Amino acid sequence: VVLVALARRVGDVGPTEKSVFQFFNTLPSGLESLFTTLYRLGALWAVALVAAAALLGRRWRLARDLALSGVLAWGIARAVGVFVAEDKSFGKSISLVTRFGDTPSFPLVRLAVVVAVVAAASPYVSRPSRRIGSAMIVALALSAMYLGTSYPNDLIAALVVGWGVAAGV
Repeated sequence: VVLVALARRVGDVGPTEKSVFQFFNTLPSGLESLFTTLYRLGALWAVALVAAAALLGRRWRLARDLALSGVLAWGIARAVGVFVAEDKSFGKSISLVTRFGDTPSFPLVRLAVVVAVVAAASPYVSRPSRRIGSAMIVALALSAMYLGTSYPNDLIAALVVGWGVAAGV
């Protein structure tokens, strides 16, 4: 229900959402390397390190659940993006995953995948690992707004997709 409500608002950026986006997007240019690193590190940490730890710890079912969460979150986020986007070509939807500083996309696929993996792993990892995962999610969301890849509406939709997938898995 929340995802449908957010999808209906795509392209209709309200004054509050625009102000929040502009606040982060207009931070000094000297911070670009920091936010770019955080944007890339968030995806790397959640997907590679958590999944690798599950494999190295020989927790096969956990590794399977993390992989399934990441793949499902990517697929669902892309499907929603294609359904909501004005240009419904699959090539366009793939290019939206890897760009920086372009028009924001709905939902932010990278964040949906990270949230799904971190949320699926959270019952099985220590409290410090959960806190690091949560901090990386926040850093990734703020970085996305700074780099101009997502509006707050897109970020909330990614959180909803990620949490929903993790809960389902």
